[in-house]
Amino acid sequence: MNFSKVDYFDEEFEKLKISEICNKIGIYKKDLDENIKKTKFKVEAAVYYKNNNERVFIRGEKNYIDVPFNKHIKKFIHSHPKGTSFSAEDIEMAIENKMIQIVAFNDEYVYSLKFENFEFDFDKEFIISFEKYDKILIDKVLRGEINQSQKDFSINHKVWKDLFKRAKGVKYDYFRIRK
Repeated sequence: MNFSKVDYFDEEFEKLKISEICNKIGIYKKDLDENIKKTKFKVEAAVYYKNNNERVFIRGEKNYIDVPFNKHIKKFIHSHPKGTSFSAEDIEMAIENKMIQIVAFNDEYVYSLKFENFEFDFDKEFIISFEKYDKILIDKVLRGEINQSQKDFSINHKVWKDLFKRAKGVKYDYFRIRK
């Protein structure tokens, strides 16, 4: 499926060169390059930075990565081979570990969350946003405007965009990579 044809999802994305995206969100291009070189988007992988600035690379499975949960990770940059935005587990991990930034990317999209505030009711806010966009997207599926795969692909992005617009001290950025 070519997700670039999903106008409902794609229209919101600013298209930039990968180096421009990295500069805008404050990460090193080498972190994405290493991930791509070592995995070719066949599995999830990550580069993370500890509070002491030690850089660590880890390799996961097709749609999962086992992250050492501790309060010493400040930046977490990982691949999402399917191209989707953050999973709820990604966000919960970032909040629980008080990470200052989490990034998810594939060969077409880059998503970034920067946290200055961890004091919001994530579960409550998630339910509000999820119920809103799940209904909107289910209606679009029922009307034949999008298919189920397109709904599944776009829902997390819509939820995070809505939720983090309301959460003070959290910045959600998203870009499409211009080739």
